[in-house]
Amino acid sequence: MIIALNTYSPTSTTDSAYFKAGDRVDYLPTGNEDAGVIGLIIQTITTTKITFTSPHGVAVVDGTIEPTTYINADPDHKQDGYISSAAGVLGVADESKEYS
Repeated sequence: MIIALNTYSPTSTTDSAYFKAGDRVDYLPTGNEDAGVIGLIIQTITTTKITFTSPHGVAVVDGTIEPTTYINADPDHKQDGYISSAAGVLGVADESKEYS
């Protein structure tokens, strides 16, 4: 899968720098996240190319990749927004945070 160089990151880094081999991610097409491809595992990354361990089947060229769940997200990705349980817990034990 070919990805944008720095759509979501500053020009001093690349979007692919926020992922690494072994990360489990979902591909979510823009405007149709219900048609996403879930549970992809990254095999290798170059500057703008991500190779997965199995065929990804992505047919739409506009979308994003993100961790499948909060539990398997890297610390950088845990800074993104996640919905907590009714008890205010993220994953297994992390307390949710309120942002204004």
